[in-house]
Amino acid sequence: VPVLVVDGAPSEITFRSETYFLSSALSPGGSESALSPFIPKVIQSGQISSEDLSRYEAVILANVAKLQANDVSKLQSHVNAGGRMLIFPGDRTDIPWHNQALASGEGGLLPAGFGKPAGEASDAESALKLTQWDNQHPIFKPFDGEKAGDLSHFRFHRVHTLLNEGRSDSRVLASFDNGS
Repeated sequence: VPVLVVDGAPSEITFRSETYFLSSALSPGGSESALSPFIPKVIQSGQISSEDLSRYEAVILANVAKLQANDVSKLQSHVNAGGRMLIFPGDRTDIPWHNQALASGEGGLLPAGFGKPAGEASDAESALKLTQWDNQHPIFKPFDGEKAGDLSHFRFHRVHTLLNEGRSDSRVLASFDNGS
């Protein structure tokens, strides 16, 4: 499964790159490993325009500040054609820009805008945990069953809340112990 991973905070020190751990999780044995069905290709945010997005099942934006207007159009076409998109916001992500450019109105790329962050990355005491999730949804289906792992054991030190402003085409798939 080819996945395009867009690194919004690249680093010359490999493990400090925003996408190092994500890429390693997607393909734990390296490129085209038998350990995973995913084949991630990592690019920087300024390189989206040179990619043919139809070659990828999913596009992941990791701590990407903003996109060029033509890249937003490419992503919109990709999603409209059935492609998937995930966004992992971070300290470089321009939240107001994402809300305006990607989450505005019915049919926007995001089903909800980003709200305020919850939790503090440096404070283990404020870590959040998942308390509810839709185990029938494909993203959580691998965790359904006794030996599949319990998602409530994971701790999230900082998350962005979502502003679901009554869109009819969105639903909540999971929630944290603080209600977000």
